[in-house]
Amino acid sequence: MNKIRIFSVFACIVPILLGCNYTKTEAEHWRTFCQVYEGAAYNIMFDRQNDIPREKAIQQLKKIPEGIPRNMLIQLIDEAQRHPKLEQLGDKKQAATRFQQGRYETCLKTPH
Repeated sequence: MNKIRIFSVFACIVPILLGCNYTKTEAEHWRTFCQVYEGAAYNIMFDRQNDIPREKAIQQLKKIPEGIPRNMLIQLIDEAQRHPKLEQLGDKKQAATRFQQGRYETCLKTPH
């Protein structure tokens, strides 16, 4: 389950970052990334709560071209790793939801 979640997050992110949506403007492309970024925040924290090690999460990011989006995702992983690991599934889901909140807006404000 955890492996599937990690790969599903990055399976969604990689095509966007590789430019598959070539008909969009730069602003539209960034908004799309920010939507994905918000969802990635949830999955990154949920993976943290399910004991996915930082190294394994970072390894998946190596498939994404270097740049601001990749750096932002690495920062999310590092931030999630600083949170304590919880035991109850409901607590894990709440932690992931809280971690996700406000990420879209923050991403939109990020210089790119």
